[in-house]
Amino acid sequence: MISHRKGQTAAGPIMVLILLIALFIILYLLLIPPEDRNRLLNRTTSNQNSDKDNNVNPDISSSVKTLLLESPGIVSATEEDKITRHLNPVSIFVRYEPSLVTLTNSLSVEKGAFSEQDQNIFFDISDVESLRKATLTFAVEESKGRLEINLNENSVFNEEVDETSLQIVNLPKTFLRGKNELVFSVNGPGGAFWSKNEYDLNDVKLKQEYEVLNAKEARTFVIPKNELDNIDKSRLEYSIYCNSVDSKDTSFRIYMNEQLLLSEIITCGSGQRSAEISSSRFVEGENEVLFVIDDGDYLINDIKLTNELKKSETRTYFFNINSKDFFDVQDRLKDVFLDMSFDKEGSKIAEIWVNDFTIFMDTDESSFSEDISELIEEGENFIRILPDNEFLIRSLRITLD
Repeated sequence: MISHRKGQTAAGPIMVLILLIALFIILYLLLIPPEDRNRLLNRTTSNQNSDKDNNVNPDISSSVKTLLLESPGIVSATEEDKITRHLNPVSIFVRYEPSLVTLTNSLSVEKGAFSEQDQNIFFDISDVESLRKATLTFAVEESKGRLEINLNENSVFNEEVDETSLQIVNLPKTFLRGKNELVFSVNGPGGAFWSKNEYDLNDVKLKQEYEVLNAKEARTFVIPKNELDNIDKSRLEYSIYCNSVDSKDTSFRIYMNEQLLLSEIITCGSGQRSAEISSSRFVEGENEVLFVIDDGDYLINDIKLTNELKKSETRTYFFNINSKDFFDVQDRLKDVFLDMSFDKEGSKIAEIWVNDFTIFMDTDESSFSEDISELIEEGENFIRILPDNEFLIRSLRITLD
């Protein structure tokens, strides 16, 4: 009796230990990663799943095939065959315009032993710098003695003049100022103290000839960096017309950004002309073309600057599709996708040519995707990007999925 009770007492703790070990094993299997649990249980879930997929359709693969991967970088609408700019006409001239001013209708001067009468006349010159020449004219009605004329205290005339004569007196430009004074006088009779010398003058006028000058005029235009980097040839075209039949043959010069581009003699019959320009004459941003003449009156019209750009295939890419893949695409077992990623959000407008088909892209997103399965052909295919604005394409990918 005593021995039997001891056996029952020893079996109890062993069962508890076994239960605890089983519990720990279950907890361990629940807590370890599934891969390790499957390995311990001698199961390969991934292989079973793959076998199931193969049983459904063994011809379909889950892998993605890359047909094309490129990084086009910056694309821009300026990347055309040529860029033409039309500049506004230029009117350049050196003209001489006369001005006639009546200083006084009449004046009298006299000088004797006991009397003297001079005449002072004041006048203004509006623009001494532009004044080409100035002359004084008057008619002599009565004369005796030697007529003297001073301009700003400088003698400009000292002669005996016959009656009923017309006199023209040059007024040196070096003596002229903005405000001027003319002094008319006559010399004395000398020892004949009982007599006097005198002059009566009529229609005293000042004739001025001003140089109206617009001998040079500039036009500006802007060349962005992507255009500047791709200029192959550049040509400036223009037409020359006379604004006046009196225009003389004159020296004509063109400067590009302050560097002499062309120098020649032009006439009224010059007509259509052109000048080749090296791309080194241009700068990024604002450029200036300056037209200059020495004489005459000319209109420079139909001014056109044409930049021919280097031929570039950087936006045209080619990819191939073999017969098997092509038929899979035709049977809708596979699809062909075009994916592009950009550097940032913002307007991106372009035409995308896939063989003979056109896709229009207008997006503000940082990526663009399109199913082009119906646009592809067996063998060689091409894709070309024709942007309407400037943006950066980080990657261009065509995949078969």
